[in-house]
Formats: sequence, C-alpha cells, structure tokens
Amino acid sequence: MPPRIVARTAGLLLLLLACAGPVRAANAERPLVVGSIRPLYLIVLAVAGNRVDARQLLDAGSSAHDFALRPSQLRLLSDARQVFWIDPALEHPLQPLLARLQGPRRDTALLPLLGLPPRADGVVDPHVWLDPRLALALATHIERVLLARGLIQEGELDLAAFAASMHEAETRMAAELAGLEKRPFAAMHDGYGYFVRRFALRPPTVLALDAEQQVGARTLSRMRREVRDHAAQCLLAERSGGNRRLAQAIAAGSGIPVVELDSLAADVPPGPDALARFLVDFARGVAGCLRGAEAGSEAR
Repeated sequence: MPPRIVARTAGLLLLLLACAGPVRAANAERPLVVGSIRPLYLIVLAVAGNRVDARQLLDAGSSAHDFALRPSQLRLLSDARQVFWIDPALEHPLQPLLARLQGPRRDTALLPLLGLPPRADGVVDPHVWLDPRLALALATHIERVLLARGLIQEGELDLAAFAASMHEAETRMAAELAGLEKRPFAAMHDGYGYFVRRFALRPPTVLALDAEQQVGARTLSRMRREVRDHAAQCLLAERSGGNRRLAQAIAAGSGIPVVELDSLAADVPPGPDALARFLVDFARGVAGCLRGAEAGSEAR
C-alpha cells in the first residue's frame, strides 16, 4: 500500500477512534442496573430513565420459578452494578447464582423490604407488582437503593411521575372492575392475591398443581368438580405457563371460558408508563373473565 494511502487510512482510524471514545465513555458512565423480571425492569426504566443502563435478565415468556441462565445472562449479572429481584419465593434459581458472584453483594431482594404477611402456606406471595400501590412501594425502594449506592444523584429520578401513573392506573383498574366484586372465578395460578384484595374481588378457586403431582383422569375430574361447586364464571390461565392445555381440558368439561393473561408483562413495550398500561390491560382482562363467556372471549 502506498505511504500516502497508509497515512490517510491511519488518520481516518484515529478520527473514528476519537469520535467513538466519548460514546464508550458516555456508556461507561451509565451504571448497568438489572431487573430480574420484566415488571422490575419496567419500574427501573420508569424511575431512572436513561440515567442508568437498565436491562432485563429473564427472557419474555420464561418462567420466573424455573429457569437456567445462558452465558450472556450470567455475564449480565456479573457486570451489573446493581441487580433487583423479588425473592427466592419467585426466582429461586437466582439465589445461588448471586451468592457466587465475586466481590461484594450488588443485589437487592425487594420482597422482604415490603414487610408483607405470609399466606396460609407460610410463604409471602411474591406477585406484588399486580397491585399498583405495591408497585409504587417497589419503586420507592429501588430509588433508595440507587441513591444509597451512588448510582444516581438526588433529583435525577422520576418517582413522582411514576407515582402519578400508578394512582391513575388504580383509578382506571377500579373502573374496569366496578360491579364485579362478587363474581366467582377460578385460576390456574395462585398469584393474584394482592390484585384481588386491592379491588375487593372474590378470591378465586385456585386449581394449581403441586410440583410432583401428575395430571390424570381423577385430578381432572376433581378440578372440574371444584369449578362447578364454586360456580366459577371463567378460568384464568397464564399465557406463559405450562398448564394452558390443562386449563382448556378443565374448561371443556365445565362449560366456562378460559381467559389467558400475562402477569409478567412479557408483551408490553418499554416506556415511562409501560407498567401502568400493563396493569390497566390486566384488569381489563380479568373484568372480561368475570363478565362471563361472551366478554371473556373478547378479552382473550
């Protein structure tokens, strides 16, 4: 290559590196903050915005109870300045992985900070983000941790805007569910307790299986009988759960619709009001279920 071209090429490379340097530096200045599940990621994004590099650990549609992380996800944990998760009651496989990370602990389990009472089985229900007031409590603790660890500065957070979005979401959710408080329904998942209590709904008949329990004719018959005995208007199933076919089989013998919901906000695009939009849509889906077969089929 002629010397003049070599010099010109070298000069161009130096110019590109000089331009790229500030970008890398700017990215490096934004602390990497990881939310284990999408609702936590959306809260971090709403509260901290682009002041942090917010990432979601678990893929959309993954079970929060049972998962194995890919190497790229393990690197995300290792590189994070802060990891927010709910509790071993939800993301159980995450606990030993976080404990093995080198250096001081950089993770915060948020559920214990809320001081909520346990259920009858002795476990604190981890599905706190389905209640807008508890979602706001999560955001408040996230703000405190980010400030205490110096990852952002006072006045850089948008907690007030998030609080306003949660208050508006609760109002709209209550309007969707108005008049449906006494309607009976069944659910394939014991994760709606906070939502049900916030809006004074009738507790669902929960048809969840134990981890070791096999589904046979006897189990299916028992579940159909429970649905009939409680006069359930419909059956709620998780869109990402492994019991969708079972829910359809139960409903087929009970004459009620199945309404599939996504309690992990898997399909919600990120944005400042993403969690609020998700909660309103979730309430709308439950309301469609409670209105019976016709409305339930529209909500699906």
